[in-house]
Amino acid sequence: MNRPGTSPTSGESSGADLTVSIALLTFNGYAFLEEQLNSIAEQTRPPDEVVIGDDGSSDGTMELIMAFADRAPFEVKVLADGTNHGLLANAERCLKCCRGDIILLCDQDDVWRPGKVARFLEEFSRSDASLVFSDARLVDRDLHPVGKTLWQVEDFCRSEQMEMHQGGAIDVLLRHNVVQSASLGIRRSLVDLVCPIPTGLSHRIWVHDGWIAFIAAAVGRLQAIPDSLIDYRQHGSNLVAHYSGSSGLRKDLGILLANVTKRCRGGYPTAEFRDGLRARTAQLDLVAGRIADVATGPRSGDGPDLALSKVEAAAAHYRRRADMPLDLNGRARKILSEWSHGQYRQHSSGWRSMARDLIQC
Repeated sequence: MNRPGTSPTSGESSGADLTVSIALLTFNGYAFLEEQLNSIAEQTRPPDEVVIGDDGSSDGTMELIMAFADRAPFEVKVLADGTNHGLLANAERCLKCCRGDIILLCDQDDVWRPGKVARFLEEFSRSDASLVFSDARLVDRDLHPVGKTLWQVEDFCRSEQMEMHQGGAIDVLLRHNVVQSASLGIRRSLVDLVCPIPTGLSHRIWVHDGWIAFIAAAVGRLQAIPDSLIDYRQHGSNLVAHYSGSSGLRKDLGILLANVTKRCRGGYPTAEFRDGLRARTAQLDLVAGRIADVATGPRSGDGPDLALSKVEAAAAHYRRRADMPLDLNGRARKILSEWSHGQYRQHSSGWRSMARDLIQC
């Protein structure tokens, strides 16, 4: 379904001529969607089109979308057939329908700062980055700041930002995903490489945002904007929650203590811990498979080949972690071996992962 407006061009441009699409995913988002739609309409540089993929909402979301499409001064394309396609399939169909040179992903429950689109276009115009992402201010359900930003909670520190700027994006992503769908943008040329998006991705690890980030890092460069360009709402029903009242070492120790307590009470078996490691291994295997396809294609070069070797090494590390001996002494020897070869530092969370492997939780 289309609404008249400015139509993006079919080919990529540069500089001020870049066109931009917004890919907005919705599902029963009535409670917060209107504020997000209003923030899109109030951008200092309006988008050339907004593609909205609704995943079978039944709460009044579609009424808000159609009212927005009628009043928006730009083209609004609505993908809605009443079917629940699932998050990943919905994201894929939205990306494929976008025609702008730059595609900005958008969650239904956040609020964008007025200059977000303009700032992203500025970054894409002056760099060759395949993917650009920004920090975000964490707010509660009523948009009150909680005193943290997304990068602070994710421990995306200055040293890692510099590492990414110098071309080490794959290394950062292997340690933890710092790219969230709510605050990322990509060049449209990346869509053919990230699609199809595997349906087996788990939100326990990362979903389409992590997948897109890995592929983008394999074929190009990631650019981080150290400014909070959205209010990232935390309301208790987020698919992936990010704020728990603490960050950094305090947060890690809190999680570890909670897991140990749960383990002692019989609620966190070794099998559950190892299943999590195997799930991460499976997702890294999927990433490696896609990068291998890219490395043998027309974009072949040192970038994809180097990224592939790093992802394969990380998958092997997680596979060894998942298969460690059940007896403490045998496990301790394996942990020391992984540590002595730098595997925990390169592919996991350092001593935190070592501690979890030791107590198996």
